[in-house]
Amino acid sequence: MGDFAAGKMGTYSGPTGTASVEDVAQAIVDLEGLYESKAKQLSDQIAGIAPATVDAIAATGAPTDLAAALKKRDGGHYLFDYRLFSCSEMTAKKTGDVLAIGESIDGDMIGLKDGAVVTMSETAEVLAPSFGIYLLQFRDAVASNKVEWADVGWVSIDG
Repeated sequence: MGDFAAGKMGTYSGPTGTASVEDVAQAIVDLEGLYESKAKQLSDQIAGIAPATVDAIAATGAPTDLAAALKKRDGGHYLFDYRLFSCSEMTAKKTGDVLAIGESIDGDMIGLKDGAVVTMSETAEVLAPSFGIYLLQFRDAVASNKVEWADVGWVSIDG
C-alpha cells in the first residue's frame, strides 16, 4: 500500500495479457447489441458515431486493441464510468507518456501507460493490463447485469 502514497502505479490483480483484435471487434458488436435492450438512449447516440479514419488512429499512437475499437466507432462508448474519447480528443489530451482515452462525468480521466489502462491521477491505479481486457471486462459486466445505464453513464448494481 505504501506504493500509492509514493505516487507509484497500483498493483493490478485481475486477468492478465491482451485481447485479440477479433475479440475487441466482437466485444463492440456485443455491446452495441446489448445497448438495444439495456441502454436505448446510448444505442441511439452511438449509432451516429462514424468509425475513426486510419490516419486519425495512427495520430494517437493507439495500440492495436484500442485501434480495433476506434475502427468501429471514433469514441463515444462508455466503459464503466468513462466515456471513450474520439481520436482527436485523445491526441489533444495526451499527457507525457500517458494516452488519455476517456473521462468520467466528474472529470476523472483514464489513459494508457505502457499498454495498461490507468487512472490519470497521482496514484495511477492500474484498472486493467490492456484496453482490450478492460473492454472485455466491461462487456461481461453489462451482459451479466452487474452494471446498468443511468443516462449519463454506467453504474454498478449492488448484489
